[in-house]
Amino acid sequence: MARRDADDRERRADAREQDADDREQLADAREQFLDELARDLDMRMADTQRRSQEAIGRSQDRLAAARDRLDRSEAALRRSLASAGLAQAQIDRADAASERELARRPHDPGVHLERAKVLRRRLLVTAAALAAAEEKLVGIHEELASRHPAQASEYRAIAEAARKAALQARDIEQQLRG
Repeated sequence: MARRDADDRERRADAREQDADDREQLADAREQFLDELARDLDMRMADTQRRSQEAIGRSQDRLAAARDRLDRSEAALRRSLASAGLAQAQIDRADAASERELARRPHDPGVHLERAKVLRRRLLVTAAALAAAEEKLVGIHEELASRHPAQASEYRAIAEAARKAALQARDIEQQLRG
């Protein structure tokens, strides 16, 4: 009987040991699964991070290109405005010279007719230059509106005012060509 009790105890001990071994194998399997899951998650995170960085880089490149285009447009506008200013200054100088010349001449209707023709030509050139400058402003402000949605209404209002001014200048130009 003592032998049987000893055998029973040994069987129970073996069973407990087997249960412990099974639990350890299960724990090892869980740990291996979690390690694989962690590696997979790390790879996915790294891939997601890489793709996000690439997308940010592309967006930054597009933004830099848009800024470059805007800078070129602003430079073109400044050149256009400077050119219009120079043309206006030249017209003003020529007008002043014409005024001085007319003041020296006797008052005869032919002189006034000639002066009117000269002034009409100058007005025609000025109206054409003004229309071109205003049309350039329309394009620039429409582009600004599309690039800066937060200020789009302000840019579009400026573009609309420039559009009206360009139409008025073109009307004057057409009347004088008429």
